Amino acid sequence: MIVAVIASGRVAANSVELPAAAVETLTVHERQGWIVLGALVLLHFWKGWHRGQVPPGQRPWFAMALIVAVGLLVYSAVLGGRLVYTYGVGVGL
Repeated sequence: MIVAVIASGRVAANSVELPAAAVETLTVHERQGWIVLGALVLLHFWKGWHRGQVPPGQRPWFAMALIVAVGLLVYSAVLGGRLVYTYGVGVGL
């Protein structure tokens, strides 16, 4: 699944005409995607290290880290929406 997301993002970024005002937003959106990927991979390994169950003493920290990762994901989605709805990236106007 993640390979499809990365591949489709790369194809989209390289195949659409990008307004100058959208370049910074696209750059941040892409960077944010890599940060989210890294955060979720780390959380996956954290949970996997403990054989699928986060120890009770670590659960609040794990939950906070997961909430931060989801917040970063939402921010990345907002940037993606801004690219489409504000700058018209990928929309044939």
